[in-house]
Amino acid sequence: MIDPRLTLRGTAALLGLALAMAAGPAHATYMTRLEIRSAFPNYIQFTEISMLDNAGVNRALPAHGGLATATSSLGPDYTPDRVNNGSITDLYVSATPGGGEKLTITLGGRYYIQTLVFNTRTDCCKDRDIYNYDLFDGDTIVFSDQLAMQGVNRRIISFPGPLPPPPGVPEPASWALMIAGFGAVGGLLRRRRHNPLATVLAS
Repeated sequence: MIDPRLTLRGTAALLGLALAMAAGPAHATYMTRLEIRSAFPNYIQFTEISMLDNAGVNRALPAHGGLATATSSLGPDYTPDRVNNGSITDLYVSATPGGGEKLTITLGGRYYIQTLVFNTRTDCCKDRDIYNYDLFDGDTIVFSDQLAMQGVNRRIISFPGPLPPPPGVPEPASWALMIAGFGAVGGLLRRRRHNPLATVLAS
């Protein structure tokens, strides 16, 4: 006869595995785009934005598939593609200081972004430089923060560890495994309560 204690341990291990599988996405730190809005609102202005992966590769560059877009630009000399062309001397400025203005950098794939580098203009208008930004993995926001740059021309944001993952929804197979595990544990506990041999073995 099988020792009920061994069966109970095996079921508990199976249940632990099911819970681990249902915990959430395995790559929550992967990102696909960056969105920036003015916190005031005011004009959006940047000279260069870099998004470095864990190998130090700037995934925002067009050579790696990066694409910068914006709601508007002040003119042909201030277009959004200037923020990810590798030069800190070019300048992007939004056409208006309105709340609807947004600057977006879309990556060429899903990358683990470990460092963000923001460069802004040095010649004037530093009072404008407070921004809210969101990092996305697909349609899910994986990180949000405020960026204050009034007293500096460059700000580096590093993520030394994993970002907090968005809550995951278990797949049907995970649900079935969890329910089966709970049922097995409940059945063993019920059988153990009515089985004199199990009581003797447990003692």
